[in-house]
Amino acid sequence: AISEFTKTDVEHYYPKSKGKVEVIYNSFNFSKYDGNEASMIGAPYFLAISTNADYKNQKTILKAFQKYYEEEGKKKLVIVGKLNDGTEAYSVYHSMPAAVKMNIVWMSGITNEELGALYRGASCFISASKFEELGMPVVEAMSFGLPVLLSDIPPHREVSLGKGEYFRPTDAEGLAEKMMTIGFERLSYGHVIRDMFSEENTSAKYVELINKLYAETRLGGGNL
Repeated sequence: AISEFTKTDVEHYYPKSKGKVEVIYNSFNFSKYDGNEASMIGAPYFLAISTNADYKNQKTILKAFQKYYEEEGKKKLVIVGKLNDGTEAYSVYHSMPAAVKMNIVWMSGITNEELGALYRGASCFISASKFEELGMPVVEAMSFGLPVLLSDIPPHREVSLGKGEYFRPTDAEGLAEKMMTIGFERLSYGHVIRDMFSEENTSAKYVELINKLYAETRLGGGNL
């Protein structure tokens, strides 16, 4: 399983699996974001990476940003993802005042270099997901030392090591308040995150697991 949350879910629905599920996190190629490209956004901004799937909960981020902007108005919102017609987020966005919409930037189809630049230039990362198995953008954002505002779901608590600021997934006002009060300095947990989710660490665990299974199924054991 790719997280303790997923392991718990599997064991809940398949009780006979208890004691038979191993957790190995997804590996991350952090080097693909190495570089010094400057962000293409010319102002401080919150960053969200979100598809238009309902569980990604774009609408809560949009509602929160409107409240934040109308009270503070100091930062933009950059959303890496599409705004599709017929979604709740689409309705929320198009009901916003023009001044608010002018400070929301939608981006899609970007390169790793461009995404790395967005991470480097952001003031804070936001995820309002109602459900995740792991939450890869959270890991990436924290690897850059970004402070993170996260919906309070178990996978977010797990991958952020309890170091984020949390809000109820549907509480737009609660998120807006945190957007107004969170500190924007880079934090020192980047190296911890990179070590924990490194390709080397993940590969070593897979090798250990495969050797364990091999030893259990072959007479005399032995390593692959």
